[in-house]
Parts: sequence; structure tokens; C-alpha cells
Amino acid sequence: MILNNTIAIIPSRLNSKRLPKKNIYKINNKPIITWVVRKALKSQIFQKVIVSSESLDVKKIITKEGAEFHKRSKKLSSDKATVIQVCKDVLENVKLKKLNFCCIYPTALLLTINDLRKSYKKFKKSNCSSLMSVTDYNLPPFQALFKKNKYWHLYFKEYGKLQSNNYPDIFCDAGMFYWSDSKNIFENNSFYSNRMEIFHIPFDRVCDLNTPNDLKLLKRNIKFIKNEKKIYV
Repeated sequence: MILNNTIAIIPSRLNSKRLPKKNIYKINNKPIITWVVRKALKSQIFQKVIVSSESLDVKKIITKEGAEFHKRSKKLSSDKATVIQVCKDVLENVKLKKLNFCCIYPTALLLTINDLRKSYKKFKKSNCSSLMSVTDYNLPPFQALFKKNKYWHLYFKEYGKLQSNNYPDIFCDAGMFYWSDSKNIFENNSFYSNRMEIFHIPFDRVCDLNTPNDLKLLKRNIKFIKNEKKIYV
């Protein structure tokens, strides 16, 4: 059921410096962003799925799928522009009040429709102002070391004598999607809020696509793409 006053914003800057044109790199003969747009549309949650980009190539790809294109200004296409600024730019142009939105990264290829549906339900049920996709650390951060005066030291000294099975549960930003209400974004300028919830994503479905090595890692998880039933669940 498509929800009123609920939109998806997909920020898709094409001139990425670390991995150029990563958003339209083809996986199974389709640009990565195509898969992400399709999942957002097939979730049947959003009144609008809006892609913000400076690129007409991106526009051609996503409008063919049924998403709306928001032309990003040159200023918001620079390396200094933030995702929050891009989301606010889109929200200012959408004539909807008391808006909930989900910012979905265009490289969140291993995102599933169920992730979107379940996270939305949690977002609404918990009465939070923002919800962030998170995942596990691959190694306990409590064992982090830093260098000082030629030697290495334990960063979190208070955990030095604690067995690892007694470490508290902590997570990190998965870099896939963020739910928020529009009021929170304009007041706090952040997806981090005083009333923030989390939605856990398994570590093997998280890939921060910034380097050629990240792309290789993503290809290893191609099983999620080859069988569409595994994607659209």
C-alpha cells in the first residue's frame, strides 16, 4: 500500500572521485541504480521515488523505471556538498507537509524490499524522529590501538581486562538507508537525532562502494542479484 506523505530520496552524484560513475556501473546488464530504484518502487511504500543528480545520464536511466528526477545544482554536486543538504534541497521542492522520507544510497544493491518495509514499520511504531540502517563491526572496536610516543596503546583502556564476550553490543552505520521526518532534518541537519532507532542489516549484505576492491566484493555477492526472488522479498 503506497503511503501518503512518504517519499524516497536517492542521492546520485555521478562525478564521484574515488570510483567514477559507480552509480551506473552495470551489474547483470543493468546500472546499479536501476536495481535500487526498482526495489524502492516495488516496496509499494513511497508516494514518490525521487533521484537527485546533476547527470542527464542518470535522468535517462531512472525516469525509464518510473522514478522522478530532481536536477541538482552545481553547488550541490561538489565534493563539499553533504547528503543532508541534498535531501533538504529535494524536500524544499516537494509540496508535502509533515513528510516522512527514506534516503536510500544508489549503491545499496544488496538492500531488499523487506528491509524497506520492516524498517518503515519500526520507524513508525517506535515514534522516533530518525532510523538508521546499521551493521556489525567486523572486529571489536574496543581492541583499537593508537600510536603515542613511538609505541602503541589500547584506545579504550577500560575494556583492556574485559573478556570479549562481555563487550556491549554496538553497531555502525551500514551506509544503505536512513528514515527521517522532514522536521528533524531541518532542525538538526543530521540523521542522528535524540530519538533515533536502528535497523540491523547482516554484515554480508553491506558493501560501501568506494574503491575497485569494493566492486570486486560486491560481485562476490552477485547471488543476491542473479535470483530476483532473493532480491524482491
